Amino acid sequence: VLAHNKIVDKIYLLILSLIGVFFVIVGFYSLHQELAMNYNVLLFSPLLLILIFFSIAKNKRWTYRFAVIHLIFLIVYTIFLINKAHFFIVLPMIITSGFVLVRVAIRNKKRIPIII
Repeated sequence: VLAHNKIVDKIYLLILSLIGVFFVIVGFYSLHQELAMNYNVLLFSPLLLILIFFSIAKNKRWTYRFAVIHLIFLIVYTIFLINKAHFFIVLPMIITSGFVLVRVAIRNKKRIPIII
């Protein structure tokens, strides 16, 4: 029942984006080299806040574009992570994020009328 709820999708993306904002802030203020080049920002992207904003504003064109951009981020993140030890730990979040982003993209894609 909750799987196709738009509010649940927005809350999930909001949580991911807030984690991404945390990673970016910690990366700027930390002296650790590991946090400076944190590729987890591709999964937990702060740009998801912009996607949520366009979704709330009902701007279908930009919502679709940002969903596709984040799907590309997700593919790049998966390629980076495929040889890492914690790949299987993060895999459920990758799959869930992929499903949510594909659902957002399909929901906001411009429909082409078929004339018969």
